[in-house]
Amino acid sequence: MAAASGPGPGGGGGGSGGRPRGCRAAGGWAPCAALALGWALGWALGAEPPHRCRPDPALLPPPLRRLAGSALLRAAVPRLRAGWSPCQLYRYRGTAAPPNGTGPCTRGWHYAMPAAGLRSNLVTEWDLVCAARWKVPLEQTTHLLGWALGSVAAGMACDRFGRRPTFLVSLGLAVPLGLSVALAIDFVMVLVARLLFGAALAGAFLSLYVARLELCDPPHRLEVTMIAGFSWLAGELLLPGLAVLCRDWRVLQGAVTAVLALLAACWWCPALLLESPRWLLATQQLDRARRTLRALAGSGGREAEEQSSTTAELEALAERCPQPHYHTVCEIFGTRVIWKNAVILGFTAFIGSGIRHCFTRNLAPHLPRFLPAYFALRGPEAAACLFLCVTAERCGRRAVLLLCTVLTGTASLLLLALTQCKEPGEGLWGALGFAPSWLPPPPLPAQTSWSSSC
Repeated sequence: MAAASGPGPGGGGGGSGGRPRGCRAAGGWAPCAALALGWALGWALGAEPPHRCRPDPALLPPPLRRLAGSALLRAAVPRLRAGWSPCQLYRYRGTAAPPNGTGPCTRGWHYAMPAAGLRSNLVTEWDLVCAARWKVPLEQTTHLLGWALGSVAAGMACDRFGRRPTFLVSLGLAVPLGLSVALAIDFVMVLVARLLFGAALAGAFLSLYVARLELCDPPHRLEVTMIAGFSWLAGELLLPGLAVLCRDWRVLQGAVTAVLALLAACWWCPALLLESPRWLLATQQLDRARRTLRALAGSGGREAEEQSSTTAELEALAERCPQPHYHTVCEIFGTRVIWKNAVILGFTAFIGSGIRHCFTRNLAPHLPRFLPAYFALRGPEAAACLFLCVTAERCGRRAVLLLCTVLTGTASLLLLALTQCKEPGEGLWGALGFAPSWLPPPPLPAQTSWSSSC
């Protein structure tokens, strides 16, 4: 198998076969950027813009109902330290001028746009703020549930039908499902479409990940994985720019879907993504495995000479006409080492994802705007990729995993200590011993324009 992969990452060696192998290497990396766009899309769709209640003259005393503009705002909407109240309106008793309490908004909200580069998103489309704010994490959880279900379904499909068919079918399903999100007429339709869209993206991601590793020889898997990781990070960094160009969440969803459709059309060509020869050998599909190995080492010369013994063995086995033998995920329960490692790695990923979510929630009060918070989260991802590039090959995978696990536990304890202070201005700096007086509460952005007049 090492001879079939060539001398470089992804088999990108020299000679007359260097270009085809270079295309196959790019075929395992480039889709990560498009899949990352679909994954990060939820950040822009659910970004909550600054908002305030729309004044309701019916709640004002008769002498105040003739007010307009800023005077009407002062009479109807409470003023807080950070700006106008996002969820409350003044309540008056009879004709008394001073308000005697507050109540929920009755005429909707005004939004300070753009938010995340968009002039409209799911929050502004269906007013997912205040009492309906819980629907935003519901949408995000539904999308993550789709990823979980898609990963399970795609894993079984990869073992039964192969890596390449699962990847292409998942991309093909992602296109109509992405369009259904863009054309959704209510929030329930968005939830269902986002659930299925996440499942399709997960299927494409998982099948591509497995195929990329199995098409590469072990000495170069780290390099291939790191390049794919940077491609994923590049896709996440492209999302804010694409949102600024699209301006509307439906157009943004359509643009990401168009990228996925282009990806499915181009990657239908076998030259960009071959079937995994390791899977073909494991399922005893020897004729297809022999053809795939010849395609991988199609440049001739040294690679063809090294492959001759492997080809001869496959031809000898193929004469016995073995029937394909497929495997299921349940077989790992009978292998103690694989099962133990799967549990350890799965639990580590679960804890890391939970701590990352907690970090994201606690970062929001200090970086209330979307872009600073978004890029603040992408920064550690890039640093982690660079750290793995430097240490994984030199120190080994197990040592780096243990080190990162210890750092994750330390970070979780530090995060727990820093969040004991509940005030937004004291949560981080107060726990570190700095005076928070120089940190004013974040005002409403002055350069943004309200989506409509009073």
